[in-house]
Amino acid sequence: MIGEVIELNVGNFAHGGHCVARIDGRVVFVRHTLPGERVRARVTGSGGGGKFLRADAIEILEAAPDRVTPPCSYAGVCGGCDWQHASLDAQRRGKESIVRELLRKNVSAEILESFTVRAVEGDVDGLGWRTRVRFAVDSEGHAGLRPHRSHDVLTIDRCLIAHPAITALDITAEVWPQAREVLAVAPSSGEALAQADPRHTGTRVLEKAAGREWKVDFTGFWQVHPGAADALVNVVGDFAQPTKGEH
Repeated sequence: MIGEVIELNVGNFAHGGHCVARIDGRVVFVRHTLPGERVRARVTGSGGGGKFLRADAIEILEAAPDRVTPPCSYAGVCGGCDWQHASLDAQRRGKESIVRELLRKNVSAEILESFTVRAVEGDVDGLGWRTRVRFAVDSEGHAGLRPHRSHDVLTIDRCLIAHPAITALDITAEVWPQAREVLAVAPSSGEALAQADPRHTGTRVLEKAAGREWKVDFTGFWQVHPGAADALVNVVGDFAQPTKGEH
């Protein structure tokens, strides 16, 4: 069935950039579409011993009101962004519905009802926010990003969700001979850095959150949205309700 083109009525959002559809009693996880759409899709794989299929929408027969023209010319081909064909509001509602479904069996109806996904402070258009980007490098030394479920490298001229400080490094304009990847980091304090095939070399960057400064390994974990760490601290504080003197 792989390679076959099928028509689908698309249902809810699912994790990983998919929506859920069904055909002949089987679930189909289909990309590049939105709930409520009718599409023609090409089957790209299967899983669960044949219990479900994977597919990519190749023609939108009936579009959803939330469908927009992706701001990035590489959207759909590149695996970096799953939902650029959806309005920013629809993306947030989609994430909310995914998390609600994951929580449904484990939390009360009251908690589910109160759960919402809100914009992080300072996020206006959903672009230029990612402060850590890991670029893949092809055999000719050109940096790019990988398509979905692929080891290939898609060479690009820029990534629209990368922080402006990372864009200014012009990583995709350079040649990185013998490198397999390039990691770029735009810390909340100090200049952006890029390293080819980074290892734990002791290089540290300075990040700021909750009124404090943190020295983080260049290859270490930090929230990639500039406002995410503070947002998470505020949420924990709201739940914990600490009193004066508590830590």
